[in-house]
Amino acid sequence: MSAAALQEKPPCGSVLAAMATIGELDVPAVVKNALAEIAKARGFGEPRFHVESGSSAGDGYTSVMFRVNLNGTDASGKADSLSVMCKTTISDNMMMAGVFKTEDCIYKSVLPAMENIAALKEPLPWPRCYHSDVGGEKPCIVLGDLGVDNFTMADRRVPLDVKHCRLALSQLARYHGAGLALRHLKPDEFQYMADTLGASYANKEMLEAFQHFFTTIENAADILLDKFPEGSEERSKLQRLLSSFPEEFIRSMHSPPDGPGCGIIHGDCHINNMMFQYETVSGEVTGCKLIDFQTSRFGATAMDLGSLLVACTDKATRDEHWDDLLRGYHRELQDTLRSSGIMDPDSIYSWDQFMVRMQEAVRYGVCWTPMALHAFLADAQGVQELHDSVKGLGDTIGSKQLTPTPTFKIQASPQMVQRFGDVVQSALDWGWL
Repeated sequence: MSAAALQEKPPCGSVLAAMATIGELDVPAVVKNALAEIAKARGFGEPRFHVESGSSAGDGYTSVMFRVNLNGTDASGKADSLSVMCKTTISDNMMMAGVFKTEDCIYKSVLPAMENIAALKEPLPWPRCYHSDVGGEKPCIVLGDLGVDNFTMADRRVPLDVKHCRLALSQLARYHGAGLALRHLKPDEFQYMADTLGASYANKEMLEAFQHFFTTIENAADILLDKFPEGSEERSKLQRLLSSFPEEFIRSMHSPPDGPGCGIIHGDCHINNMMFQYETVSGEVTGCKLIDFQTSRFGATAMDLGSLLVACTDKATRDEHWDDLLRGYHRELQDTLRSSGIMDPDSIYSWDQFMVRMQEAVRYGVCWTPMALHAFLADAQGVQELHDSVKGLGDTIGSKQLTPTPTFKIQASPQMVQRFGDVVQSALDWGWL
């Protein structure tokens, strides 16, 4: 990753002057302005900025990230520093603007309300937000750099083991539980937030532009012809499920499900949208943070478990730990409800109600798995094709002249075929397909 350490003192203490030359990186003005505001708010005198790229190919498809270390002196002359991650859109279009507005609402309104209602303590399930501005020509959100505390991305090509799953589910349960408590205890405030988050996804143009992705999912059964041949009962069940996905997905966006277990969902919950903390010497995984809330919205919270536990684990983990993982999640969620003052959490979301939701979530997870595994396992060419497809999708939405979304083909590697086939087999074994 290229980097630039600024050497000269800024004239007249100007923060922006210190960023006049960033080096090889093309740092947008909106990021520079955000850093200037943060440095000013912290009272940095003569700040210095070290900027480097904050993400790699395949880490994400909507944002460009910059890792920044701010150094300066406080009002007393004592040295001070702050490490942050700055994110802005990878391209400028209506879809990218919409997902950043969603994340802005999450960090400015939803997460603070959740933290307050449930009296959540550190470590919180999400990073700290230092700045969020989506009102200009280009949005920018600045978060605490989790790398300072030994958080990093897990290898997306490797299924999550049970220790990673437990940590992820614990934080997800706190996020979901606090949202359910907010809905129950402050319904008007909750509804306003839910309506704000859902505005970007009720857009008919956006859903129509997803058609190529829908087609890719509908055709995914062909990947498993050797395991589930034409004419087999398993093949027929899988094909019916995949064929129903577009209609079900659009319905969930336009008219989200309601009832027990429905609250604010992450919306894109998988290995690439969380970071894990590792002990320096032993390498033991010790913590988890949820990141990238760009598709958060109102819905059935179990859907987040469907995408995480179905697509991001292997069959051995599901066979041995499925019930234990779900019970641990549900206990943590109910503990969060109790911390919010709800002494009868079963009145909000019982185990039986959770199981009904999980059956729906697993079916969703099966449909979502081919796309997820393609993103997790794709080679450099596959990553670029998926990047071009997401960008083309965004460029299509809101344009007066519809342009075809660049196509891509799922790379049916042996690992991809094995993992997708195992996911379908798990759903069949549970009687949920």
